[in-house]
Amino acid sequence: MSERSSVRPVHATIGTSPAGNAGFTNVAHFTNVTHASRRPGAAADGEPAPVGRLTRRDFLRLGASAAALLAAPAGLYGTLARAAAARPVKVGVIGSLTGAVSVWGRVTRDGATLAVEQVNAAGGILGRPVELIVEDDASAPDVGVRRARKLVLEDNVDVLIGVNHSGVLLSILEQLPSLNKVLIGTCATSAEATVQRFNKYIFRVHSNSDQEGMAGALYAARFPYRRWSVIAPNYAYGYETWGSFISYLKQLRPDIQILDVQAWPAFGAPDFTSHITRLRAARPEAVVSAMWGGDAVNLIRQMRRFRFLDGIALFSPAALALDVLYALGEEVPENLHSNAHGYWFEAPQAGREQANRTFVEAYYARFGEYPHSTAHATYTAVWAFKKAAELAGTTGTDDLIAALEGLEVDFPGYKGYIRKEDHQIVHDQAWGRTVEAPDLPFRRRITDLQWFKGEEITPSVEQVLRLRQSGERPDYYRYIIGA
Repeated sequence: MSERSSVRPVHATIGTSPAGNAGFTNVAHFTNVTHASRRPGAAADGEPAPVGRLTRRDFLRLGASAAALLAAPAGLYGTLARAAAARPVKVGVIGSLTGAVSVWGRVTRDGATLAVEQVNAAGGILGRPVELIVEDDASAPDVGVRRARKLVLEDNVDVLIGVNHSGVLLSILEQLPSLNKVLIGTCATSAEATVQRFNKYIFRVHSNSDQEGMAGALYAARFPYRRWSVIAPNYAYGYETWGSFISYLKQLRPDIQILDVQAWPAFGAPDFTSHITRLRAARPEAVVSAMWGGDAVNLIRQMRRFRFLDGIALFSPAALALDVLYALGEEVPENLHSNAHGYWFEAPQAGREQANRTFVEAYYARFGEYPHSTAHATYTAVWAFKKAAELAGTTGTDDLIAALEGLEVDFPGYKGYIRKEDHQIVHDQAWGRTVEAPDLPFRRRITDLQWFKGEEITPSVEQVLRLRQSGERPDYYRYIIGA
């Protein structure tokens, strides 16, 4: 006697609505299938029957079944075809739902959830309902790889979307050729993913570290600061954010001085005191930070405790993303500089005002908060997948890749396109500064935004292909000291 249990994680499943084909409703379900005791040699539910001799009785039974099938009315075949067509399109989302950046995982899930609900209300993808399955990578590359393989090999998803941590992204993309599945990145920014370690399965609808750094440098060049240093996590995202920012700023402002004293704490470190005191002793005029999530919250609190920001300017893409503002509120000093990780919900690109307003209102009504940049990108990724699948007429991988290459993408907040050569989104980007905002729940907003053209802040195709062919790191790694 034996007992075996197979349990699948909770996920949102989109089923047919009572209204028919006009839309699909969301039903959360939990599946627990138990194979009870059975007689020796019998097949469990879902298992093939034991192989053995075919008896005369079996032969007659099979013959009768075949005859009945052949005599079935033609309408049955239409019914079977419609049932096959109604099989759900499965979207697998990967995010860091636990750990230091768990808010980023949550907003990844929320952005996808809102998009799937809206897509199903509009009739699904290729006339089929969409099922959303979300997995937690815990910001750990090995966990991320296991979750990606599970989504593809067990859940049979049609596409992978998301990923918050660059280390996780770089590990998963190595698996994509063997999995034969597209991943649309919506958060992790490591440029390596679309340059040196590129493969045809990786796409990204979020700006990469080079784009964020170059936009930040253009914005910073107008300020008088000469002595620059950095505090950033000790892995690819931190290196690239600092390197692209400071190398481009050096081109624009040859007079700046790049300090030898730099801070490279481990991701998830709880205490930055030693780094803060070392940096302050070096007397920088401005510091670039690539800290994010819970690390950014801790960093800003500790900087305030040591009055680090008194007379030192802070420039950071992710340390002033919306999760940090919600966590800190009035603890966030004014006149910190950021792009809010690529999207500020109050400031869309010209011409996108109505689309952005509709998105912000829908997101706030659904989740009770304003949309984070990662929610914005993940929401867009689902719609981009729908557009590409319907252009291709299928969710098959090769056709989907062809449709995504060069695709024009309508974000709520701006427009962009996916470049064919590196599968990287190109869109305009804005940087600004924090000011007091009594009308917002977190009491701060980013204002005085300056927009920069996507082509201006994106390395050329020639640069990308040269680095990909050589496999070398960008020249800006020479500015990374002590990492």
